[in-house]
Amino acid sequence: MAVVKKTVSITEEIYKESVGLSKNFSQTINEALKEYIKKRKREKSYRLQAS
Repeated sequence: MAVVKKTVSITEEIYKESVGLSKNFSQTINEALKEYIKKRKREKSYRLQAS
């Protein structure tokens, strides 16, 4: 799988808390984005079904 490097801006509080939970920040961001994408797809699917 190809790796893409991007710069993101997050609060220092969120960064410190995430690093406290996992030392691999890139993996944490990757997992969070996967969950976000799944959630948004589910929401979109529900909206389409309700129409």
